[in-house]
Amino acid sequence: MPTYDAARARARRTSWRASTRRPSPIQGSCYRRHVAPPSASDREAAFWQGVTHSGRFFMGDSDVHRALRKLVATLAEHAIPYAIVGAMALNEYG
Repeated sequence: MPTYDAARARARRTSWRASTRRPSPIQGSCYRRHVAPPSASDREAAFWQGVTHSGRFFMGDSDVHRALRKLVATLAEHAIPYAIVGAMALNEYG
């Protein structure tokens, strides 16, 4: 009668799991080799773009504010009752 060998069974389970896993594309070393870090000028441009976007948002002139005004006008035109909830309502009413 064969005996149960826990170490052998564990090795079989481990090798089976390793063979069925797919590597994540982000974790692979090939990903890190081909992506260059952004330059200082790119980081600065991204920073100022974020500042501009934030300014437009807090002044109520961003894309999301324009879309919301358009949605409200359409709903009011068709006499459809509505309520704005979520982050936009929180920004407006605190």
